[in-house]
Amino acid sequence: MNVYFLSKTPSLSVVSRYSCPLHSLPRVFVWCLKVTVRLLIVAVAMLLAGCATTGTPIPLPQSQAALLFADKCGECHAVPHPARHSADEWPHYVALMERRMAERNVTALSDAERQLIVRYLSEHGR
Repeated sequence: MNVYFLSKTPSLSVVSRYSCPLHSLPRVFVWCLKVTVRLLIVAVAMLLAGCATTGTPIPLPQSQAALLFADKCGECHAVPHPARHSADEWPHYVALMERRMAERNVTALSDAERQLIVRYLSEHGR
């Protein structure tokens, strides 16, 4: 990239030509710098993606209630740990999520599914 500008001397209106500072560096160095920056961006993105997907495992992950909870709740968002809320709070949050499911036209929970999920969350809540 070339930059053109007028001379600082008022009497001279000569246009001078200067090259971009990166062009004075060896091309291999510039290429390595670009690759390093791109790899750094990819590494940070992978690190952040890994942080977002790992969490504390839920209690009794192979139980019918835990599998149903993970399947239904994990359909729209990351599955929260049951200890995030108390046993008294979970019925409120399940009802809130059911309203959001209805807004998004997601299949509603049956009464049996709702009871199983609320019981599981209440048993393992804080």
